[in-house]
Amino acid sequence: MKLEQPIWPRFLPSGWVMAFATLGPLGRLRRAPGTWGSLAGLLYFTVFFHPFGFMKGSVFWTLLFSLPGLYLAMAMCGEAEFRLGRRDPGEVVLDEFAAMPLCYLAWPALLRVWPPWAIFVAGFLAFRLYDIV
Repeated sequence: MKLEQPIWPRFLPSGWVMAFATLGPLGRLRRAPGTWGSLAGLLYFTVFFHPFGFMKGSVFWTLLFSLPGLYLAMAMCGEAEFRLGRRDPGEVVLDEFAAMPLCYLAWPALLRVWPPWAIFVAGFLAFRLYDIV
């Protein structure tokens, strides 16, 4: 099934689309922009999602708050791809940023067997591996 690109991002100025899709300067870093976008996503998870749901064992809050962000990220990244004329351009890192919280949906169960720092590292490394491959 092919998903259609939403129409509303077409009405936004190119500067806005590119600023969002590249997370400002992060996507324009010469070395490993996707890694920087993923690190920003890890910080995003730590600040916004970790206290809301995971400490209480609730995946609900993470999904509730991340799904709208994922929709916006897909719309903006798709529009940026269209405007750049390239598929999955390296400078577009908003998708990495928005998807990082999903790597930690198993946080409550993993806390029983792993220390928090190991969960952060394992989630980040697994995400980068699957993003690159």
